[in-house]
Amino acid sequence: MLSRIFDISGSEYSRENREYELDVSVIIPTYNRSVLLLPLIECLREVHKATEYRYEIIFSDDGSSDDTVAVLKNVIDLPLVVLQNEHGGAAKARNNAISVARGEKLLIIGDDIFPNPQIINQHYRKLKELPVCKAVLGNIIWHKDITPNVLMKHITEIGQEQFSFSSLKEHGYVDFRHFYTCNISIDRDFLLSEDIIFDERFYKYNFEDIELGYRLAKKGMQIYFYPEACGEHHHSYRDVRKFCTRQEVAGEMALVFKKLHNEVEYLVCTDSIVHKWKKYLNHFRPTNLNIEDIIAVCQHVEDSGVKGNELEEHLSVIYRTLFRFFYEKGVVSKEINPDDKVLSFIFAERYLNDIISALAFINSFAPSAAFDSVVGAYAEIVGVRLYISSKDDIYLNELRKVYSGLPGVLVFGDVCGTGYVYSPRIGFEISRLSIMQLLVFIGSGASVGRIILSRGLGSFKETGTIGGEVDIVYNTDDTIKSFKVLRLFSEQRDGTSANYATVDEHGFSVGINKKKLLPLPLSFPVKREKPTVFVIPSILAVGGVERNTAEIVSTLKDRYNFIAITFENHRPEQGSLHRVFEQLCDGVFDIWELAQRENFITVLKMLKDIYKPQIVWICNGCPWLAENTVTLRQLFSDSAVVDQQVYDTEAGWVQLYKRRDKGLFSFDRYIAINSKIRETFISCGIKEEDVDLIYSVLAMEKRSSALELSREEKCNKLGLDPAYKYFVFIGRLTAQKAPLDIVLLSAKIKEKFGDDYRFIMAGNGELNAAVDELINEQELSDYIIRFEFVQNTFELSSIAEAIVFTSLYEGLSIALLEALSVGTPGISTNVGDTMLVFEKYKNGVCFEKTGEIDSYLDSFTKFIANYAYIKKNAEMNKHRIAEDFCTEKISLQYVQCFNKALIHLRNTGK
Repeated sequence: MLSRIFDISGSEYSRENREYELDVSVIIPTYNRSVLLLPLIECLREVHKATEYRYEIIFSDDGSSDDTVAVLKNVIDLPLVVLQNEHGGAAKARNNAISVARGEKLLIIGDDIFPNPQIINQHYRKLKELPVCKAVLGNIIWHKDITPNVLMKHITEIGQEQFSFSSLKEHGYVDFRHFYTCNISIDRDFLLSEDIIFDERFYKYNFEDIELGYRLAKKGMQIYFYPEACGEHHHSYRDVRKFCTRQEVAGEMALVFKKLHNEVEYLVCTDSIVHKWKKYLNHFRPTNLNIEDIIAVCQHVEDSGVKGNELEEHLSVIYRTLFRFFYEKGVVSKEINPDDKVLSFIFAERYLNDIISALAFINSFAPSAAFDSVVGAYAEIVGVRLYISSKDDIYLNELRKVYSGLPGVLVFGDVCGTGYVYSPRIGFEISRLSIMQLLVFIGSGASVGRIILSRGLGSFKETGTIGGEVDIVYNTDDTIKSFKVLRLFSEQRDGTSANYATVDEHGFSVGINKKKLLPLPLSFPVKREKPTVFVIPSILAVGGVERNTAEIVSTLKDRYNFIAITFENHRPEQGSLHRVFEQLCDGVFDIWELAQRENFITVLKMLKDIYKPQIVWICNGCPWLAENTVTLRQLFSDSAVVDQQVYDTEAGWVQLYKRRDKGLFSFDRYIAINSKIRETFISCGIKEEDVDLIYSVLAMEKRSSALELSREEKCNKLGLDPAYKYFVFIGRLTAQKAPLDIVLLSAKIKEKFGDDYRFIMAGNGELNAAVDELINEQELSDYIIRFEFVQNTFELSSIAEAIVFTSLYEGLSIALLEALSVGTPGISTNVGDTMLVFEKYKNGVCFEKTGEIDSYLDSFTKFIANYAYIKKNAEMNKHRIAEDFCTEKISLQYVQCFNKALIHLRNTGK
């Protein structure tokens, strides 16, 4: 149902007071209800006992062929009037009853509605309170003897194709669309002010009541929703096909409504539907889809009695689509008169992609042959087919659950068509998100003979294996000899194997033709009730930017759907946070793995079409992004783009700001990670109001865990001797962090202070070998302890005397903030906002000169001399640091930033 309130009211109707023979006439049209009428009469006897006003009940029979009339005529203890009519529909039956009614007010109900005993009293009293031109709508619930199935819940609560009582405001006014003749009352004279009551030009049931409500609304009618005046609906909807037919009739009658009132196009959309179908038919091609198979899948689930909230949600997705389609079918029935081939094409072209995920999900719980037919037709349409094959039936059922709801994935014991085949060994299947990565590669249109799945973090020179074997996905077309190594960084590996042959930098076999990809339609399940955010770091390495991003995503994942997308070649020495992001995101895609550079934008567009993101958050740049800012803006013209890629005021991405890059300056919002960068943005021409200053965030759970342990416990956990005083460096071993300077400084400190201290260097990166070589050269292997990775860096920094940084540039180091939040002082180069933090909290010092080892030693010596004072301040301010950089506070700043970006997008009309 539409959520808008349509106000078309004109001047209010009024009449003079006069005497009436009766207070209320109850109008009940009926047709072939002899069985149901017996309990209904008993219910009406209870109404009779409670009614305090003069009333009559007019049953208007629509030419029943059963014993309906006989049953009614046998009732002598109720004020019944029985009208017999030739069969002409509910509108005619109601009109005939209204023409003989004697009551001041009319209460119109259905012949399958069991009213509560007070219903006449309730309607009459409320009508007398309201102006004469107001109607009163009572509530309808399912009869106590009926257990609603998914279809019944959908048509009344979710899709609301029949009733929308559940979304109406109680004791408030609703518009003419809710002129439901199942339980509504109105003044008789006001109704008779219309020359035509229920228009009998509606030759089938539907819209005749809404059309009357529309005309009355022009006279000032409003409908007061009075839920206490409740009736129970004794009508069990079990046949999915019948309700599809009902919706088709609704489409037909919408045409009549539009013909009578041309201005209601905004409501019935008949012209736009016909136009749209004609447009699709310009590209007609036959398909093997049978819409009845989709209905059969739904019917099978209803009949099987399988229950569960998630199952019902997916079935409701299908119902919403099916019923909309059949409504449109009814609309086009006169002008286009489509045959089955046209109907199948339209459904396949316009609707099938929206429900294939839901169909696959419910089939995993209630398998049916009809689903296999639908999937076969879908596979021919979209072209993406990945067979998950196993000869073990029990394992096959487990795989169906793991991969349920993923379009293009066909979990079968045997392969029955063309496509790709993945036959996992029992217990070694790749994750759902890895399958999604594989599907995007297949869907990109890149055709290879084999896809070699390389597990874990490694280079293209080797293939990561599990259980001593390589996983290979085969193309059923064995004439294709090319192959692709697809690295799946989150997958577990326990060994490696040499690659089959030489591959290029993206893992394609050398000699494969570079061509423009022609992607195939593909969809994934998306939670549309939440905004979708594309998170774009250059890689998912173990670094400060990625850790900060993970914390924000973890905090906000209940508010947004996050999809992580990377572009750079991921090297083993960089470490990987893929497993972390797979736990937090609805999708993780490494575009470097999926396409050659010239096809990046094609794959990115595929993902955009699948997820339709509201926000694109670029949290770390890369050369490809820098070269394609204009293309990026064009691709995401309907998404708010937020840029957070500058980590220095001189080097890297900031140069795009200084060049006033056209694409970059068209983005919607900019995040500066320190005050110097913020000032740079503004000096380059970014409006001050478009820039948010947002610092890094602390992982509070890890901090709390670290503070719960004693120093000795943490040293034992890390394999360290608690007798030593440690200074730590935590960061990637890259040129930006200048780790070689840490080694040289350590040598100077050892020379001056002897063996009083030990240095710990935690991190990995491209300078890994150079660092180890320099440590050996300086004979510091006993003085410097190396960790490539530490699970909880708070624990490491909290056992240290201080944390030390020699970075050439920095935003505001997360590792530094972590140390300060556990009471460990810092000593660092004067980069980013480090000096501001030290000055505010008096918990650290900056080196006086960057890159000069002797100057570093002088500053270190002064630091040691003042250590007691600095350490005292660090301890005193550690909780303030934690509060100022806590997850909740920083995450809220991101929400505010995203909201402002969306407002900017709307205001600029990109």
